[in-house]
Amino acid sequence: MNDHNIKIAYMRIRLKNGKDLAISIVINQWHSNVTHLFGEKAELDVSKDSADFIPGLIGSYPNYFFDVREEDLPDFFDILAHFDKSPQAFERLAKYGVNRAEDRLWDTYDWFQKRFYEDDPVNSGLFDLNRYYYLAK
Repeated sequence: MNDHNIKIAYMRIRLKNGKDLAISIVINQWHSNVTHLFGEKAELDVSKDSADFIPGLIGSYPNYFFDVREEDLPDFFDILAHFDKSPQAFERLAKYGVNRAEDRLWDTYDWFQKRFYEDDPVNSGLFDLNRYYYLAK
């Protein structure tokens, strides 16, 4: 999914006990060479990209929100592990993603924003959606 410039996503895991988790998903893009400023795309190797799942909310510019129930985690991780950019893979992932054209975007944003204020009241600020995934459905 790195062809859409997604670097960080936030995931809400809805636990059965009602205490939801906030996770940051950080995409690490593999560069074969970082000695020059221009021509970055030629140095990327998506087959070596990785992702870190970090408890809490880091960064200021989330590119995407995911909302996953605890019982759906195996399916969500299966989608990520076998993502092949096919229409079927995007359709399966859309079940958990929050598209910018959906009405629930703002409720989802509000949940993450509130959670950020609760978890880190000293360093928290407003999340900027200027870099949120731009393709609306």
